[in-house]
Amino acid sequence: TLRYHLGMDQHIVNPDHIWRESHPPLAQDRPVTILGLGALGQACAAALTALNFPVNGWSRGPKQIDGLTCHHGPDGLKTALQNAEILILLLPDTPETEHVINAQTLTQMPRGSTIINPGRGPLIEDKALLAALKEGQISAACLDVFRVEPLPQDHPYWHLPNVTVTPHIASGTRPTTAAEVLVENIARGETGAPFVHLVDRTAGYCAASLSQDWWLTRRAARRGAFGRSFGYWQIKAQAGFHKARDHRMIRQEIRHIPRRPIQLGKL
Repeated sequence: TLRYHLGMDQHIVNPDHIWRESHPPLAQDRPVTILGLGALGQACAAALTALNFPVNGWSRGPKQIDGLTCHHGPDGLKTALQNAEILILLLPDTPETEHVINAQTLTQMPRGSTIINPGRGPLIEDKALLAALKEGQISAACLDVFRVEPLPQDHPYWHLPNVTVTPHIASGTRPTTAAEVLVENIARGETGAPFVHLVDRTAGYCAASLSQDWWLTRRAARRGAFGRSFGYWQIKAQAGFHKARDHRMIRQEIRHIPRRPIQLGKL
C-alpha cells in the first residue's frame, strides 16, 4: 500500500537517473478499500487506519468494526469500490467470491487506481484485469496469488510493466506453528474445549480434501504426543491444511513435538 501511495515505482525503476520530485497526497487523502473483513482484513485495516488512511471495508454479510467504514452485499460493494484508489483483496475463495473483480466492478473504481491481491487468485477475472491494466483504468497491480500456481511463464501478467508478480509469499503456513495448532486441537477435542481456527466448510471455505488432515491427526496421535490415540473424527472435520508441501513440513515438525500426557475423557 505504501509503495503505491508514495509512487515508489518511478524511483525504483529509473534507468535514466531522472530526479522526479513529486509529493503524494497525505495518507488521510488516499482512500483504501479492503475486500474481506476476516482476521487478515481487520489486521490490515487496523494497520492502515493507524497511518491515517481512510479505510473502507466490504464483506458479504454485515459487520461493525470500530474505526472502519463497513459495507456489505452487492450495493455495498459498489459503494466500497467507488473511491478505492488502492484496493486490497483479502477474501477467501468461495463460489460467491469468484470473479468479484470483473469487467463491471473494475469500471466502478476510480480511473488510475491500483490493486493488491494477497488473497486468492480466483477473486480476479484475469482477462478483465489485463484489459483494464492495458487501457489505464487500473494503473498497477501487485498479485501474489493466481488461479494456476506456479504462474505459467507465458502468462500475460509476467509481460506487463505495471504488474508485479510475487510467488504466493504474502502469507504461508509455518510448519512449527501449524503443527502446534494441530496438536492443540487434538487436545481440545479430547477435553471438550472449543477448537481454535475453525473453518466453516459449509460456506465454501477450504474446499480441499480432508484425507491429509485425517492422516496428520493419526500421525500425531500414533506418535504418542498425548499417550494414546483419540478424537480423530473431530479433527478430521474441523482442522487441517490444504497444501501438500505444507503437509510434508508439518509431518516433520510433529516428530519434534514433546510428548505431553493429558487427562483423557471418555471415548
